[in-house]
Amino acid sequence: MYALDSTSFINEEKYITPKGKIVYGGGGVFPDIFVPLDSSQYSLYYSSLYYSTAFRNFCFDYFYNNSNNFNYKKVEDYGSSYKISDKLYLDFIHYSQKNNSINIPEEIEEITIQRIKNQLKNEFATYLFNQESRYFLSYSKDTDIQEAIKSFQKDSTKD
Repeated sequence: MYALDSTSFINEEKYITPKGKIVYGGGGVFPDIFVPLDSSQYSLYYSSLYYSTAFRNFCFDYFYNNSNNFNYKKVEDYGSSYKISDKLYLDFIHYSQKNNSINIPEEIEEITIQRIKNQLKNEFATYLFNQESRYFLSYSKDTDIQEAIKSFQKDSTKD
């Protein structure tokens, strides 16, 4: 998942699809484009938050009590304008410690802080718009999706 290391198809049976693509038997499905997993985006602390009820519960309560802060008609406007303040971020961190018993580490890396803020923003979007808005907001940061878009753009220039 982290590096295209020892994956080899030397001894595997070779097949050619009707459109001329070479695929190999044995070993399951292998992607046409390998996108390594970026482990720097994942920390034990973020995982603890993500797999708890902290995001959902905090955001639901905050949104219910502060819905006047969310005056957006379109998800695009919300995505480009709404920012999670440092105060709101810290409120969430302390909430998760108090209500979910998730200990705050001595140091939180900037990438984790940004990931938490993005998750808060995406969660609020589901209350303001719908579940799909979360994906609309996160696709620009998803390396798998970005690589797929690049691949489609490359393929479209071949015609």
